Amino acid sequence: SEAHSCCGVDYPLICLGEQEVACWFHIHPWDHLPGALMVTECGGVVRVAGGADYSARHTEQRGVIIAARDERSWRIAAQSLEDD
Repeated sequence: SEAHSCCGVDYPLICLGEQEVACWFHIHPWDHLPGALMVTECGGVVRVAGGADYSARHTEQRGVIIAARDERSWRIAAQSLEDD
């Protein structure tokens, strides 16, 4: 399944195993904290592009958040963004 660029849709789909990865280019805690918690509780990975785990400390307005169902998927997505 492809990403919808909507946190309220993409995070749950990753948790359900229906989507492998999603990326967002705006970092707003109100958009990402609930979904990041859901994904990590399901065994997934949510990090900023530099590799740090996403948390409420990431308060900048712009950046990249990558959520993935597993470590391998996260690394592939992060590498793909670096190549662009």
